[in-house]
Amino acid sequence: MKKPKIQGFLGYKAGMTHAFVVDYRPTSTTSGREVVMPVSVVETPPLKVAAIRAYKETSYGLQTIGEIWADKLEPEILKKLTSYKKEKKKNWDFTKDADDLRVIVYTQPRLVTGFRKKSLRLESFE
Repeated sequence: MKKPKIQGFLGYKAGMTHAFVVDYRPTSTTSGREVVMPVSVVETPPLKVAAIRAYKETSYGLQTIGEIWADKLEPEILKKLTSYKKEKKKNWDFTKDADDLRVIVYTQPRLVTGFRKKSLRLESFE
């Protein structure tokens, strides 16, 4: 069995630039030559895990069967959350019946340099 991994990340487009690359396509007219390609620069502040949510496959699709929230969350994320429930004890028993586990992550846009203001992003990854 493979270890679970986060299959994505969040980033903010910081700008564009160009790169010199060798064209590797054999049928291209510039094959084997150095060409200029446009590239995007993406700044990726660290992801923090807010919660782990378990899902069960039903005839109506995926249904939430439980979630565990992190003990310490940033104050700015608590303002954005509508479904946050602080649990006294961590009960992982529901994960045995889960067909799918996902994490709810957030970034810290204030750590991104060179921009005026960013809003907080919440994302869920499988």
